[in-house]
Amino acid sequence: MAAKGNFEGYSVNRPPLFNGEDYPYWKTRMEYFLQGHDYQIWSIVEEGDLVVTNEKAQWTDEDRKKISLNCKAKSILCCALSKKEFNRVSACKSSMEMWEKLRITYEGTDKVMETRIDILVTQYERFQMQSGESITQMFSRFTDITNGLASLGKSYEIADMVRTILRSLPSSWTPKVTAIEETNDLKRMSVEKLIGSLMAHEINMERLGESSSRKKHSNALKAEEESSEASSSRSEVDSENEEAMLSKRLQRILAKKKKFQSGKSSKKFRRYKKKAMAAAWENSSDSDSESSSSSDEEEANLVLMANIEEKVNPRASKWYLDSGCSRHMTGNLKLFSHLQAEEGTVTYGDNGKGTVVGSGSVNSKGKTVIEDVLLVKGLKHNLISISQLCDTGHQIKFQESKCSILKDGAIIFEANIEKNLYVLYLEELKEQN
Repeated sequence: MAAKGNFEGYSVNRPPLFNGEDYPYWKTRMEYFLQGHDYQIWSIVEEGDLVVTNEKAQWTDEDRKKISLNCKAKSILCCALSKKEFNRVSACKSSMEMWEKLRITYEGTDKVMETRIDILVTQYERFQMQSGESITQMFSRFTDITNGLASLGKSYEIADMVRTILRSLPSSWTPKVTAIEETNDLKRMSVEKLIGSLMAHEINMERLGESSSRKKHSNALKAEEESSEASSSRSEVDSENEEAMLSKRLQRILAKKKKFQSGKSSKKFRRYKKKAMAAAWENSSDSDSESSSSSDEEEANLVLMANIEEKVNPRASKWYLDSGCSRHMTGNLKLFSHLQAEEGTVTYGDNGKGTVVGSGSVNSKGKTVIEDVLLVKGLKHNLISISQLCDTGHQIKFQESKCSILKDGAIIFEANIEKNLYVLYLEELKEQN
């Protein structure tokens, strides 16, 4: 949530402010606020206004109390919304209608919610501890998945979550997993107790690893000191010579590359750009017929280094299906065939924020394949919103190893699973109707 929203929400007498970012967080806090303020008001928001059957002129004290509670529920919701969000619900007649409109806007329809549940269930069932990840980091990712499912009405038993965490640990943790299974009743073990046990074991492993590392380092340092004085002067000379040789060689290659580009036709230049290795070998043999195969290989590598800016970014065409974002978005300006200015911000899963600078259509091979895509400054990945696909009439079918996106019964594209994520490539997308 935005910093301003967090600040507003610290008071028990003031409802948490919602400005369009991190709706699940605001929704949970708003439920707690309304329940704590007056549970009858929360019932009005959740179930609808209290009914008054009498005409206004015949209202009793009980009728006036009901009307007052109905108005109070609407007033509290309005005080919790920014101007933009208030305009979205200002025409609603009841607090329940306002609450439901916000829910559909940011959580989607029932169909969208089912799709998000399917994605999160897949992530839950395939959950694995990543290489180099600590127990705390692993549990944080696991909690994000279970909290996301809980907010959508899907929950798991504590015993099932305990088994999932144990199953996610790498093979190096097998002795600890076996010890936990033999000494504890997993049906009664809490997740917090399990994580505490794993963190304690992790600290012991780190301490033993540091002790072993210090011992090896001490022995290696003693041997290194004996030979360092004899080799230091020789290594310095070799390093300086190698650096000078590489500098001269790279300058010569860059000069030949510039001459090649200006002297050859555009057709040959395209062939040189496409087949940089072959062109490098041709240049090497033309300029120096006496060079050996090993020096030719070095020169080819240097040409590839010089051409590094001309290579296509392999991530430019890779897009990830994302159930968390509400709009398609990318940080690559070059993908757009049409772009118009647009201002705003987006919030990432770690509560970091990105700046929206425009929106438009993304094309591939001269054809528009994705419309209404946000250009977000500094975004490292290309994201396709599940919610936006459903809102535009697409159907989503999940299978064991892939996900199919359909429009009017026809498959538009398919995304395969790579590292527990659904990935598709821009050149495989068909033109949108």
